[in-house]
Amino acid sequence: MKRKILSLVLSAAMMISMCTIGVSAEETGNWWDDLIIVPEDKNGEISETVVWEYDVETYTLTIKGTGELPDSFPGEHPWDDVVETKIERIVVEEGITSIGEYGFARMREVAEVVLPSTVESMSNYVFHQCNELKTLTLPPLEVINAGLLEGSYVENLILPEGVKVIGQRAFASNNRLKSVSLPETLERIEIGAFSGCIAIEDITLPESLTYIGGDAFSGCDSLKTINIPEGVEKINDLTFYACENLEEIILPENIDLNSFAAFDGCEKLCDEDGYLILNDTLLLYTAEVNAEEFVVPDGVKFVGCLFRGSDN
Repeated sequence: MKRKILSLVLSAAMMISMCTIGVSAEETGNWWDDLIIVPEDKNGEISETVVWEYDVETYTLTIKGTGELPDSFPGEHPWDDVVETKIERIVVEEGITSIGEYGFARMREVAEVVLPSTVESMSNYVFHQCNELKTLTLPPLEVINAGLLEGSYVENLILPEGVKVIGQRAFASNNRLKSVSLPETLERIEIGAFSGCIAIEDITLPESLTYIGGDAFSGCDSLKTINIPEGVEKINDLTFYACENLEEIILPENIDLNSFAAFDGCEKLCDEDGYLILNDTLLLYTAEVNAEEFVVPDGVKFVGCLFRGSDN
C-alpha cells in the first residue's frame, strides 16, 4: 500500500513538472526555463501571392511569391509587428516583379540585399535611409526612381546596362559613395540625383547622356574632375553648386551656361583674379570685388551670372 501511494505521489510530481515546461522565467521565477525555449522562424502574408519569412538565426528576411511587393511605409511594413529583432539581410526571390514605394525604407541594420532578375521596376524611396547597406546589385531597370538610395551608405555603385534615367535624388546624401559606374545606355540624370554625395572624387558620364538636372551634383565637395558629354546642351541651376574641390571640367563647345549659381562655390575653377571663365563665358564674379571696378576680361564673348545670388 505504501509503495502504491509513493508511486502516485511521484507520478503527480512528474505531471506538475511537465506542465511547467515552456512557462516563462517571468511566470515561474526559474532562470533556466528561458534556456530551453527554442525560437521559431516567423512568417506572414503580404498579399494573395506574396509572403515573407524571417530566419531568427541569420537575421534574414525573405520575400517569396509572384507579382508585386506592394507599397509599404516605414513602421507599417507587414513584418514590423512580428519581427522584434534586427534584420541584417534581405533576399527577394525569383518571381517578384516589382517593389512598391518605401518597400524596405528605414531598415537601418540591413547590410545586404539580394534582388532577382525578375524585378522589372522599383518605386520611389525603396531603400531610403538604409544606413548600413554598403553594396547593392540592381536588376536591369530602365528607370532608377526617386530617392531609391537617398540617405543610405552604399560605397560602390554599379548600374546595369539598360538604365536610361536616374530619378530625382536617387542617390542623394549618400556620405560613403566613392565609386559610381554608369551604363552607356544612360540618357538623363534628374534633379539632385547625386546631391550631397561628399565622397565622390570623380565620375565618368557616358556619351549617351543628354540631360543633367539642376542640383544634380551640388555639395559633392570631393569631386575633382568631370567631363560633360557632347549631347548635354545646358548646365542647369545649381548643378555643381559648392563643389569646393572641382579642379577641372570639360564642356561641349556650344553648351548653354547661363544658369543660376551653377558653379557657385567652385573656387578651384576660378583664375587668380577670382573669375570663373568656362568656354569663353564669364560665369561668376567673386563678391569681394567692387562692382564699379569690374572689367570683362579680354576674349570673353558673353557675361553670364555676374554675382553670387544674382541672375543678372
